[in-house]
Amino acid sequence: MVRGSEAVRFRGVVFDLDGVVADSEPLHVRAWVQVLDGLGVSVREIGEPSLASWVGVPDVEIVAGLVPRFGLTLESGELLDRKRAAYRALVPGSLAAFPGVREELASWDGVPLGMATATPRREAELMLQTLGLQSVFRVLITRDDVQRPKPAPDCYLLAASRLGLNPAGCAAVEDAPYGARAAREAGLHVLGVTTSYPAERLGEAHRLFSTVPQAIRWLKPRVA
Repeated sequence: MVRGSEAVRFRGVVFDLDGVVADSEPLHVRAWVQVLDGLGVSVREIGEPSLASWVGVPDVEIVAGLVPRFGLTLESGELLDRKRAAYRALVPGSLAAFPGVREELASWDGVPLGMATATPRREAELMLQTLGLQSVFRVLITRDDVQRPKPAPDCYLLAASRLGLNPAGCAAVEDAPYGARAAREAGLHVLGVTTSYPAERLGEAHRLFSTVPQAIRWLKPRVA
């Protein structure tokens, strides 16, 4: 699947992390299930629709809905800390990049690449280290670097700024509606990949691809 074909050129590219470079969304769900199970909330009680709806949604928003829904006595901050600790424990032995992504990035020399993620820096750095990609991105913007997370454009604006580029001269690769909206509002050209959501949920993207390697191969001849 590729949507959009007009000729465009870019000076740099900013990637999302979860669901784009890292096949991490299943690990986030596993971490939530572990934590909630420890609090007496079963997967059946959570429900498959809820689990699916959490993909690409910041943890703080998920927590805000969980506490009142299940009448949890745990403070929101403690619940968030437990989930993030559970996720960090899963990363070293379970996290993988999407097929072909590492190879495509490793062969892309001299291009200003950045990353803009809603993941906290501690987790993002652990993920990139686990994937062996910590030296690929010149700029890493995390949830800790901005006041407003996605869908606000702040992380993409900051990433472009730290790359020394105009946002309009950058492409963004995103898998989720929040991220696509953030990148588009920041003025980047948005490449949506349907790794986490169906095409109809990525209406903010300028063009769509089925996989991240497809998006990268489309970008390579268009980045000056």
